[in-house]
Amino acid sequence: GGGSRNSRIGECWSPSVSGDQTTEMFISPSIDDPIRVLDILAHEMIHAIVGNDCGHKGPFKQLATKIGLEGKMTDTTAGDDLKAKLQTIADKIGEYPHSALDPSDSGRKKQSTRLLKIECPECGNIARQSTTAYMERGLICGLCEVRMNFNG
Repeated sequence: GGGSRNSRIGECWSPSVSGDQTTEMFISPSIDDPIRVLDILAHEMIHAIVGNDCGHKGPFKQLATKIGLEGKMTDTTAGDDLKAKLQTIADKIGEYPHSALDPSDSGRKKQSTRLLKIECPECGNIARQSTTAYMERGLICGLCEVRMNFNG
């Protein structure tokens, strides 16, 4: 649960898809606040208890509301009472030994646009070409037989 499809902060996988038939839960490594981690864990545990078939409706919503999760059911957060209980748990467990990971700073070079948009100055015909090919060879318009230009 939580967030858009590409930014899930928690997941609960059914035993039916697990090689050893266990429920698998994951919490995003981008989360480092121990109370938030625990409220995400509570959300995912509800999925494990009621099953994934009901999604965030019916039994899921009833149990989530009962334990003190609030907000849109696909992206719940702990209400004040639940936060206080989670704080007590966090205090007993001790320091959360994790710093948030920032996937936007992975060190991997982000892909830039590969192809340049080039245009015929005569007829407006548009084509795309790699920077290298444009710099080394250019492109001649197939309609006007005029060298096309990059207008970046």
